[in-house]
Amino acid sequence: MMRKCLIVQFEPRHEEVLPSVIAACNFAGYRPTVLLNRRIKRVRGDIFQLVQGGIADIRYHSLSPDQDAEAVDWDRELADDIDFVIVNTLNRPKVANWAKRCGKPVIALIHNVDQFMKNPKFTDLLGRPDFVFMTLGMHVTSALNARTDGKYIDKFGFLAPYVLTDTPQDYHVSTPRKVVVPGNLTLRSRNYLGLIDALSADPARWENLVFEFPSSGDSRDLVADAIAENKLSHKITILPAGANNEVPHEDVFNCFRSATFFHPLIADGFAQYQTIKITSTTSMSVGFGVPMIMDRYSESCYRFPMLVSDHSIEATLDRLSTAEERELMDISAKLTAYRTDMTVRSGRDMARMISLIV
Repeated sequence: MMRKCLIVQFEPRHEEVLPSVIAACNFAGYRPTVLLNRRIKRVRGDIFQLVQGGIADIRYHSLSPDQDAEAVDWDRELADDIDFVIVNTLNRPKVANWAKRCGKPVIALIHNVDQFMKNPKFTDLLGRPDFVFMTLGMHVTSALNARTDGKYIDKFGFLAPYVLTDTPQDYHVSTPRKVVVPGNLTLRSRNYLGLIDALSADPARWENLVFEFPSSGDSRDLVADAIAENKLSHKITILPAGANNEVPHEDVFNCFRSATFFHPLIADGFAQYQTIKITSTTSMSVGFGVPMIMDRYSESCYRFPMLVSDHSIEATLDRLSTAEERELMDISAKLTAYRTDMTVRSGRDMARMISLIV
């Protein structure tokens, strides 16, 4: 019989990581109850209708880290048969306070090392014997160890965020080749305007490429205006937004399944994705078995099968435009094998984390 644990996602974000957390718990012999902020389902839909393979009990609530909130019966959710709690996003002091007083051992996911290290509410948890931590990237774990002078090496684990489909996808190279840019549509971290400028400057150079942005974000309207002004609507599509200006999960996943490539489109001078956190593009590439492209520095951080090119927008587009189909099919097959290996590794690391606190 599987043992029980609780997973909580207080904020309406990061739900795409939860199927991977569930898979790791299942590997370790646990059937989790998952409590999510119900706003997630209202604005983006139920991700668990798209990824159904894990063994878990899923419930959406008006969720709050204020433990006396009436929406959740915490006495029931934190009953004696719950061995531990997983906090899927540890990025707010209120969540840290809730975790400290919940009365259970805690596994906390750190999504951003800077955010974690700058707040004593988080760093004070490092010395507690009932707390351990996981990150979504091995380079992120390395950064965390560096920032803590290697004092907590064994308390940090790796959660592979690659469980995004129930079965491997059938990858194919479309005509034209569809390049998808996942993640938040913001100019702060992604060079959308650089892509638009490159396509405008040489319209015939990459005729076999089209682009799709399945995202919401603070730069969505600005980028849409730039696409229209440069008469690139035939080359670049921004998926329609639904409730609260969010693109539904079902539309996003359909876009990912039909992609030929993923492009992170990382902005010049933005190095956070190579140091303190991951870009979701990597999760989507491994999860869906779709090749992505990165520069050499980024590839050395993530270390999974991908296309590699010089850093410039033009160089990446040349590589995507000319890559042979045989190479792309080979990368996709390697991504599927990598996903399997990393999912097993993630389960073993989850079991190790549990053994430290239960």
